[in-house]
Amino acid sequence: MQSRFNAFCSHCGTEIKESCDHCKAMISKEDNYCSRCGSKVDRFLGGNEK
Repeated sequence: MQSRFNAFCSHCGTEIKESCDHCKAMISKEDNYCSRCGSKVDRFLGGNEK
């Protein structure tokens, strides 16, 4: 179990969160919108997808 504040897994190092392109808030990889600023997370057109 990971802390909700972790950006990476403390066991294996896998990225579990990323940052909003607009306001840089930490968001979950499954989020479609940022919970801080409401911006749509664009993973297909140069967004946060890796």
